[in-house]
Amino acid sequence: MKDNYPDEAKEKTSKQEERVAESSALYAAPEVPAAPDELSARNYFEKFLDQRFVAIEIKINSLKELFQHTLVQVDRRFEQSDKGFGQIDNRFEQVEKRFEQIDNRFEQIDNRFDQIDNRFDQIDNRFEQVDKRFEEVDLRFKEIQTHFDQRFNQLLNKIDVQYRWVIGLIAGTFLTFLGTILVTVFLR
Repeated sequence: MKDNYPDEAKEKTSKQEERVAESSALYAAPEVPAAPDELSARNYFEKFLDQRFVAIEIKINSLKELFQHTLVQVDRRFEQSDKGFGQIDNRFEQVEKRFEQIDNRFEQIDNRFDQIDNRFDQIDNRFEQVDKRFEEVDLRFKEIQTHFDQRFNQLLNKIDVQYRWVIGLIAGTFLTFLGTILVTVFLR
């Protein structure tokens, strides 16, 4: 719709009034001599119809004006809403840009987590190596303990053998000494 609505409406209204006048002239019946009663009834009826047609045409014109005015207002509202939708579109674009920034940040965070995962994998590998070394140390300790136990058992066996030998020697010496004492005591 155009912004010069009131001027166009006035022009259309004046054109419509001219059409009403023309139509009332067209609807007017040709003058035929008639009886006086018939003539007065006919004149009354023609005037009545002319008034009704003029009233109907005025109503139609006012409804057309109202409709055109309503269309103008609707167009203005649509223009305002189009501006509002333009602002909403701009806001959506801004929101989309922010979401893209957030997506980029999440990708950076994912990359950092990947780096952290790699570091944890390296740490896990190092722990596995340490565990293997501890297992080797445990095996060595077990070997040393086994060797120590064997040596200790050998020493205990040697001590037992020497203890028995010493006890045997002491017992033999004691018995020999006792035997000598008894022999000397009984032989005297």
